[in-house]
Amino acid sequence: MAASETASQSIPAIQQGPVLRERVYSTLEDLIVRRVLQPGERLLENELAAALGVSRNPVREALTMLARTGWVDIHPRTGAYVHAPTPDEIDDFFDMRTLLESYAAERAASRVTAEQLDVLEEIWREGVSAVESGDVQGIVSANSAFHDRISEWSGNGMLHSTLSMMKKRVRWYFSSVADVRGMASWNEHRRIIDALRARDAAHASTLMRAHTMATADMYRSRAAAETATA
Repeated sequence: MAASETASQSIPAIQQGPVLRERVYSTLEDLIVRRVLQPGERLLENELAAALGVSRNPVREALTMLARTGWVDIHPRTGAYVHAPTPDEIDDFFDMRTLLESYAAERAASRVTAEQLDVLEEIWREGVSAVESGDVQGIVSANSAFHDRISEWSGNGMLHSTLSMMKKRVRWYFSSVADVRGMASWNEHRRIIDALRARDAAHASTLMRAHTMATADMYRSRAAAETATA
């Protein structure tokens, strides 16, 4: 079965409404972030409209909006495609993420409370359970919650806001490697929690840096392998 056919079967129909364009946008963005719609996949207005149960016009408008936010590339002659990140784009994103996440962990080490650490422990257990059950979206959700809480508890509102704006991109990249990273990622999370509990800011920062770089390296390896077999 073709990838576009598989994706169409996974796309939920949505109800008509006054903000239909925005709802189509949100639905398509979510499908891209979760990689139901894969990087480089062609997006045909008529197929998407039929799958979503809407007319082509709100789909066309939503695709234009997605192009403005960097999720879709529109080529004049061949149409719309899910954005496929370039090597430079990947490097830039992960370099920035590593810098910000490691700084958040460093700051959080001196500010996180016992109750907040208990929350991280619960998120960790949820992540481990998702790995053990093979629930990729559960892994991605728990991973997002783990990093979001640390940035929130860093005590720097601008830092947390910046990382929050990057959250969907993180989920997008991580969704493709969550199964491969598997328990290794959560073992790394375990050590980060321990460093935070010990109030060891330097160690928490170092561990977070290594953790985010490991995800970046895994993503680059998988992207290279997919390109080689394409």
